[in-house]
Parts: sequence; C-alpha cells; structure tokens
Amino acid sequence: SLLFIFYYTPYSFYLEPSFWQFRRICKLNELPNDEEKYNKILAYFDTSLDKLDWEGIEKKIDIINTRLFRI
Repeated sequence: SLLFIFYYTPYSFYLEPSFWQFRRICKLNELPNDEEKYNKILAYFDTSLDKLDWEGIEKKIDIINTRLFRI
C-alpha cells in the first residue's frame, strides 16, 4: 500500500538539505556582506535582489512597525 511507504519514509529526507548542499550554504556565511552574497542566498529561493518587490516589502515593514509601536 502507498500509505505504508509514506508512513515509514522519514520526513527529514525531504525537508533537510544534503550534506553537500548544507556545506555550500555554510560557505556563503564566509563571504563579505555584499550584493553577490545576498544574490547567492536568494538563489536558493529562486529570486534575486533585482526581482524583489521593494515597495511591497516597505509597506509590510511600515504595517509591522505601526502595530509594534502603537501607543
């Protein structure tokens, strides 16, 4: 039965990166904080600094700040 296969399949196999993927991610931490580093990190999420919706991000930050600092 298919349910039996999924029941005994460890979830971490699907959710955790392999050793080599994890090693590449850790090496990114050694890079200086610049645009190249952030683009490499964002590449894991199929995006880049150029593709981000900065206006939408600023609106969300403003909404969060108004909720946090409401008197």
